[in-house]
Amino acid sequence: MGKQVIIAILGGLALVVLFTPLAAVLIAAAKTGRGRVLAWAFGGSLVAALVWLAGAAALRQAGWPLGAVWMLVGAPWASALAAIWAWRTVRRREKAAEERAGKAS
Repeated sequence: MGKQVIIAILGGLALVVLFTPLAAVLIAAAKTGRGRVLAWAFGGSLVAALVWLAGAAALRQAGWPLGAVWMLVGAPWASALAAIWAWRTVRRREKAAEERAGKAS
Protein backbone atom coordinates (compact mmCIF):
# COMPACT_ATOMS: atom_id res chain seq x y z
CA MET A 1 0.00 0.00 0.00
CA GLY A 2 1.10 3.48 -0.74
CA LYS A 3 1.84 6.09 1.86
CA GLN A 4 -1.19 8.16 0.80
CA VAL A 5 -3.56 5.23 1.32
CA ILE A 6 -2.21 4.59 4.81
CA ILE A 7 -2.54 8.28 5.69
CA ALA A 8 -6.13 8.29 4.39
CA ILE A 9 -6.99 5.20 6.45
CA LEU A 10 -5.43 6.65 9.59
CA GLY A 11 -7.23 9.96 8.99
CA GLY A 12 -10.55 8.14 8.65
CA LEU A 13 -9.93 6.19 11.86
CA ALA A 14 -9.02 9.41 13.67
CA LEU A 15 -12.28 11.01 12.56
CA VAL A 16 -14.24 7.98 13.79
CA VAL A 17 -12.53 8.15 17.18
CA LEU A 18 -12.99 11.91 17.49
CA PHE A 19 -16.66 12.00 16.48
CA THR A 20 -17.82 8.85 18.32
CA PRO A 21 -18.88 10.78 21.46
CA LEU A 22 -21.03 13.17 19.44
CA ALA A 23 -22.62 10.31 17.53
CA ALA A 24 -23.39 8.50 20.79
CA VAL A 25 -25.06 11.59 22.26
CA LEU A 26 -27.15 12.26 19.17
CA ILE A 27 -28.22 8.60 18.95
CA ALA A 28 -29.23 8.64 22.63
CA ALA A 29 -31.18 11.88 22.10
CA ALA A 30 -32.92 10.38 19.06
CA LYS A 31 -33.99 7.35 21.11
CA THR A 32 -36.03 9.60 23.41
CA GLY A 33 -38.51 9.91 20.56
CA ARG A 34 -38.73 13.66 20.84
CA GLY A 35 -37.62 15.62 17.82
CA ARG A 36 -37.19 18.85 19.75
CA VAL A 37 -34.68 17.23 22.11
CA LEU A 38 -32.67 15.95 19.17
CA ALA A 39 -32.84 19.32 17.43
CA TRP A 40 -31.54 21.15 20.51
CA ALA A 41 -28.80 18.55 21.04
CA PHE A 42 -27.71 18.89 17.42
CA GLY A 43 -27.94 22.68 17.56
CA GLY A 44 -25.86 22.81 20.74
CA SER A 45 -23.23 20.59 19.23
CA LEU A 46 -23.12 22.63 16.05
CA VAL A 47 -22.72 25.94 17.88
CA ALA A 48 -19.97 24.54 20.11
CA ALA A 49 -18.12 23.08 17.14
CA LEU A 50 -18.27 26.38 15.27
CA VAL A 51 -17.07 28.33 18.31
CA TRP A 52 -14.27 25.83 18.89
CA LEU A 53 -13.17 25.96 15.25
CA ALA A 54 -13.27 29.76 15.30
CA GLY A 55 -11.05 29.63 18.39
CA ALA A 56 -8.64 27.37 16.53
CA ALA A 57 -8.54 29.78 13.61
CA ALA A 58 -7.93 32.70 15.96
CA LEU A 59 -5.08 30.86 17.67
CA ARG A 60 -3.55 30.04 14.31
CA GLN A 61 -3.77 33.67 13.22
CA ALA A 62 -2.24 34.75 16.53
CA GLY A 63 0.79 32.59 15.82
CA TRP A 64 0.06 29.65 18.12
CA PRO A 65 -0.26 26.68 15.75
CA LEU A 66 0.10 24.08 18.51
CA GLY A 67 -2.81 25.64 20.40
CA ALA A 68 -4.84 25.60 17.19
CA VAL A 69 -4.11 21.89 16.72
CA TRP A 70 -5.27 21.14 20.26
CA MET A 71 -8.43 23.15 19.65
CA LEU A 72 -9.08 21.14 16.48
CA VAL A 73 -8.56 17.86 18.33
CA GLY A 74 -10.87 19.04 21.12
CA ALA A 75 -13.64 20.33 18.83
CA PRO A 76 -15.57 17.05 18.58
CA TRP A 77 -15.41 16.60 22.35
CA ALA A 78 -16.59 20.14 23.01
CA SER A 79 -19.35 19.52 20.51
CA ALA A 80 -20.43 16.34 22.30
CA LEU A 81 -20.41 18.06 25.70
CA ALA A 82 -22.50 20.92 24.35
CA ALA A 83 -24.96 18.40 22.90
CA ILE A 84 -25.27 16.73 26.30
CA TRP A 85 -25.82 20.10 27.99
CA ALA A 86 -28.49 21.13 25.45
CA TRP A 87 -30.18 17.74 25.66
CA ARG A 88 -30.39 17.85 29.46
CA THR A 89 -31.59 21.46 29.45
CA VAL A 90 -34.46 20.70 27.07
CA ARG A 91 -35.41 17.54 28.97
CA ARG A 92 -35.49 19.55 32.21
CA ARG A 93 -37.72 22.18 30.60
CA GLU A 94 -40.06 19.53 29.20
CA LYS A 95 -40.27 17.79 32.55
CA ALA A 96 -41.08 21.09 34.31
CA ALA A 97 -43.76 21.88 31.70
CA GLU A 98 -45.30 18.42 32.16
CA GLU A 99 -45.37 18.91 35.94
CA ARG A 100 -47.02 22.33 35.56
CA ALA A 101 -49.59 20.84 33.18
CA GLY A 102 -50.24 18.01 35.65
CA LYS A 103 -50.79 20.44 38.53
CA ALA A 104 -53.11 22.60 36.42
CA SER A 105 -55.38 19.64 35.67
